[in-house]
Amino acid sequence: MLSTRLSLQIGLLAAALCLGGCDEASSPLNERLDLLAPHAINDHVVFIDKKGDQAFVVNVTDAELNTSPSRVALPQGVRSATSRNGHSDQLLILAAGAGATSESPERAALTVLDSSGIAESYEFDSTFNVLSQSSDGRFVILSYSENATSESMLFNPLEIAIIDLDVPFAEGTNPRLRTLRSFGDSPKKVIFSPEMTITGETRRLAVVLFDRDVALLDLGDTTLPDITVPVSESRSLGLSQVEFDTVEGQIYLRGDSSDDIYVLSLVVPDASRVNAFQPSRTQLDGGSNPEDIALYRTGDDESRVISVSSFTATIIDAGTSRTYPIGLDSAASRVLLFNGESPFDANLEERALFYKPGSQSLSFLDLDDAEERGHRNLQTLTGLQGSYSKLIPLADNTALLIHTGTGLSLLDMDERTVTPIGSSQSLGDATFDAAHQTLWLAPQGSNTIGFLDLTNSHPGEVALDDTIDNFVMVPSETAPKLVLTHDTNLGYMTILNASDPGSSPSALRGYFLDGVLQ
Repeated sequence: MLSTRLSLQIGLLAAALCLGGCDEASSPLNERLDLLAPHAINDHVVFIDKKGDQAFVVNVTDAELNTSPSRVALPQGVRSATSRNGHSDQLLILAAGAGATSESPERAALTVLDSSGIAESYEFDSTFNVLSQSSDGRFVILSYSENATSESMLFNPLEIAIIDLDVPFAEGTNPRLRTLRSFGDSPKKVIFSPEMTITGETRRLAVVLFDRDVALLDLGDTTLPDITVPVSESRSLGLSQVEFDTVEGQIYLRGDSSDDIYVLSLVVPDASRVNAFQPSRTQLDGGSNPEDIALYRTGDDESRVISVSSFTATIIDAGTSRTYPIGLDSAASRVLLFNGESPFDANLEERALFYKPGSQSLSFLDLDDAEERGHRNLQTLTGLQGSYSKLIPLADNTALLIHTGTGLSLLDMDERTVTPIGSSQSLGDATFDAAHQTLWLAPQGSNTIGFLDLTNSHPGEVALDDTIDNFVMVPSETAPKLVLTHDTNLGYMTILNASDPGSSPSALRGYFLDGVLQ
């Protein structure tokens, strides 16, 4: 149903904007906004116009759909936007500002936009283009991409900014800009640790990966220098994966070009050091070029590492460095640990699922006594209905296998059964809605949205009046919505009830014109 207020406004604006005579091409009605893909924050859809340095915050849960959208001014040079982890009502917007050569110089900034239209900015003077955030959304580190360039005369690829979003902006301290120490590489990735017990205290770290080095940052005191560790002094490692042992205070590192797994034990520092810990490095044999690793603890509370490489899974005793290779029946490149049952054992135990995108097989390994029993603890499922391109873990020890081409399968990891579900569309871009245990498929250019209720494997679809440009899920405690946007410079969306997608959709138009006369 079209919003009456906005429909009338479109007609009035068409006349009012050209009362004095104007070229049709120059009318605001014909101006194209330079929009990022829409984002959702509680009850609202956010459209960010990079050309206009503004955000439109549209309430889509109002029963009458007649709430005026908020226009929020943003810093110049918006680069990207992403949802803030752990905060469904906030969006993080990174902007490069306008440099010193601009007629109106403006600083770069990270802006936190909330659903009420309030925007708080953390300003700085470097044009970072990569944003990494902790799992709870408290800490953000801004950095440069590996091959970044800059329009500035001078450019420091090792500079980063550390921001604590639980603390207001403070010039010079939040954000805190600093230059990482390096042995010649540029940063590749930032990973945040969970809370860890380190030298008897609870701490959180940020780990910056280089090709063969790592930099450790203590987030509890960002004035302390980073600790840069040369993991290898002679050859490329392609460091790409970090795992944390939060009990032992250890960091495990895997590289794409290494057979070894590197362990940094964070121990009491020498008296000459200002940091609260220092790393001690050891190496473990991870097998032949491991592609994935995971950590777990045995029933005796001992640390174990499990790696996977092609047709071999290797269990490593972290205390003794002893390895237990186990041959797999089909090639694997990923390992997923879970605590659950099996068809042969009703007890909740630690188990591993090995899989490889592009394969038609997957394997389960019961980790209890696996060092002694080896291959006897392995069960392999083969001959799945088509190869899968992606595995998506769900709740209750289930997972979705998105097949190459079309179709999907629902995997029950406890029962070790696979339920195939057909589709006439590629599901590579399907969206999983954990709150409603539903898989949504909204192909761009289509005028139909499909959905699958994963609680009963029942599929359905809804026909729309116009083709889909973008799809966004809008969280709400009372009225969660699905929003399908359509390509128009006036603003046009179709809104579905996420809890009952088969119910009649509503439509909203013209929200980009709201307030233009003012």
